[in-house]
Amino acid sequence: MLTAIKDIGKSVLSVKEKSELEKLVEDIEYPNILAIRFKKQSDGGWKYAGMKIEERDSNKKNKYLYRRGSSSGINYSPAAKLTDKKKIRGTIERKIIKWFDEVLSSKNKSYYGISDEDENFLSSIHEELKNNKEEIIERTTEYREDIPKKYGIAVILKFEEDGEEKYPGDYELFKELLEKVTKSKTSKGVTEDKVCSMCGNKATVSAGDGIYTFYTNDKPGYITGGFSKRLAWRNFPLCSECRDFLEEGKKYIEQNLTFNFYRLKYRLIPKKLFAFSGLDEDLLDIFEEFKKKVRLKDKTINHITDNENEILELIAEQKDFMLIDFLFLEISNSAERILLHIEDVLPSRLQKIFQAKKTVDKHFSKMFKNEKFTFGCIRRFLSKSDDLKRQNDLDKYFLDITNSVFKGIPISLNFLYKIIMQKIRNEFVNDKNTKYSIYNAFLMLEFLKKLSLIDMEVKDVDRGNFEEFFERFGESIQSPLKRGLFLLGVLTELLLRVQYQNLGNDPFRKTLKGLKMQEKDFKGLLPKVQNKLSEYESYDKGKQAIAKEVSKYLLATGDDWNMSIDEMNFYFAAGMNLADEITKIVYPEKEEETDE
Repeated sequence: MLTAIKDIGKSVLSVKEKSELEKLVEDIEYPNILAIRFKKQSDGGWKYAGMKIEERDSNKKNKYLYRRGSSSGINYSPAAKLTDKKKIRGTIERKIIKWFDEVLSSKNKSYYGISDEDENFLSSIHEELKNNKEEIIERTTEYREDIPKKYGIAVILKFEEDGEEKYPGDYELFKELLEKVTKSKTSKGVTEDKVCSMCGNKATVSAGDGIYTFYTNDKPGYITGGFSKRLAWRNFPLCSECRDFLEEGKKYIEQNLTFNFYRLKYRLIPKKLFAFSGLDEDLLDIFEEFKKKVRLKDKTINHITDNENEILELIAEQKDFMLIDFLFLEISNSAERILLHIEDVLPSRLQKIFQAKKTVDKHFSKMFKNEKFTFGCIRRFLSKSDDLKRQNDLDKYFLDITNSVFKGIPISLNFLYKIIMQKIRNEFVNDKNTKYSIYNAFLMLEFLKKLSLIDMEVKDVDRGNFEEFFERFGESIQSPLKRGLFLLGVLTELLLRVQYQNLGNDPFRKTLKGLKMQEKDFKGLLPKVQNKLSEYESYDKGKQAIAKEVSKYLLATGDDWNMSIDEMNFYFAAGMNLADEITKIVYPEKEEETDE
């Protein structure tokens, strides 16, 4: 993966000539900038002048001068990103005020070559930051609360001098310090005449920490050569050129190939099929063209995620001359944790995925109206184990299934029925509409079946009065038991409607045991439903026709049902939710559902 990222960076730098400063600074992706303002006084000193929110201007990247450091230390420049309002104090103190602490320390002043004049300037700003720290934190908290939670903000410094507003990047001092601080932080453990782990050449190398923060040398498990940081370069030795390529590749991917994925993010990492051929700018040109097509909407592009900028179908149209990695990361306060790394996905695999989607969408288009398969159908069942929870706690299982889809790894059908029914039961007992969960479940199951990731039991079934309806499901309901349970669900739903019409509630609902019924419960349910319908004088010809089919299918099943409780209840619940599709057949002219 890192080699592919390095090759991307090399390609970018070969096309775009960048200054050393442009290589160092990082884009602030957040839409809002919060400036801590300072005004120059007549005596040459500086005074804190309040704070002001402004929209981020991508053309001012070199002025903002942002470059993140380690999650626990200072950034390489006095600027910081903020997401969590609970961590505002720590971020202001550690990322901005402490930056001045370190730069102005007696050890670093001479190392960085700070003149007396520059020291006076920096010290004046430093003192104002410390003296006004509480107000800065308070104002930052207020601004943060006014901005939607999903958006972060960046805090930077801004200066007013002789009526002109300036950013750190307008001062040579801050630009020089960015380069020097970066060099000092990334050159620890430097050693000469050693082999670079990426290019294989002998050169002066240093440890490759700080580029991706899931690799670090401040934890024992990452340190090779005992616990000496001086020897940390042995774990990931990088020459300066490869470091530049790797950093540029990371930037390019973050800015151009990062996509939302149901409150998660993934990064696409393209690479040539044959590693020895390297990666040239032609491949990046292809991805630039993809982005342009999505942006201009010059063709109908299918999506399998919730991101309108997704380009996976366009990749699927390519020949197998490249591979794609999907890197799912959790990023919190500059710390990165790999959630899932899917390696070496071919365009032909993506093509199979999209073909399965198109087949499923077409198959269910009439019955499910505008519902189409996306990974959102899976996410519906794998986000929170309890709707009252604030955070998603089922991300791991969602990513496991995502990995199976892209890599062709079989999935447990029992597990799928379990997660489906967990969601449906929760909705059922809380009187919520379960229709869309049923839709999503069928779309998900059929999609996974088309990809041969699940093995659904298929048995010979005698043709019945509802054959045309069942054929819409393909093999999803291709067994007597599934059809019998489905139609039993239809009949039960019609009873509940009759009860509600007569009583204003549906007491028979309690008989369904919160959709946790066992085999014996289902076997005794049909006569109970028939008797209740007769009591309400609503056992008309249409309902009798449904009951006849239920009996036929359950008798054909025999005594050994061999089906899990979750699966049985799913097909029963599906019938309850799709009852209207069956009533259209037994009451073709929309006649009254009453006894004649």
